[in-house]
Amino acid sequence: MKQKTLHPGPLKLRTSRIISLAVKTIHDALVLEAGKNTTYPTRIILLHLLNACCCLGSIYHVSTSSMHAPSEGAVRHRLRGLQSVEERANIMLKQHVLRNLPRRPLVFAIDYALIPYYGDPRNDDDIIRSRAKKGTCSFYAYATIYVILRGKRYTLAVKHVRRGDALVDVIEYLLAEVTGAELHVEGDILPD
Repeated sequence: MKQKTLHPGPLKLRTSRIISLAVKTIHDALVLEAGKNTTYPTRIILLHLLNACCCLGSIYHVSTSSMHAPSEGAVRHRLRGLQSVEERANIMLKQHVLRNLPRRPLVFAIDYALIPYYGDPRNDDDIIRSRAKKGTCSFYAYATIYVILRGKRYTLAVKHVRRGDALVDVIEYLLAEVTGAELHVEGDILPD
């Protein structure tokens, strides 16, 4: 019989195990409905989305780079049935983090990220304009709220920033997500 040690070595995860865990977690959170005549199973659609996320690319890029990948239209069609990806993602983020956080006031940080967009932004409210960066003035924008505890970053909520969204409204939304999860924010955040 093998003896147990107080300090076991690091757990070695294989890539396939990480991918399977990610697909299962996303599948449970998003609940993508598939029709009777669906060509691609939900697992393939989720792998396609993970591929786009990991390479920081688009659904279109992944679709055109592989012969066996579902088309951009097929993936978007499956995502269309979701009530709110953002809302479900925020629930999923909190479910996996809350058990690790202490029940005392915590210091949170908000991060604002701009992802370059090179298409025609005129008719797309998902695209915002900002100072030129990486050859464009058009961006997808996201804000996240997180806490750093014991050297680890725990993201608790994400907000897709659309054209016309006031920064104060985005911050209030993120704070509401945190306080709605019964976490306590240390100090004053917004001036009255």
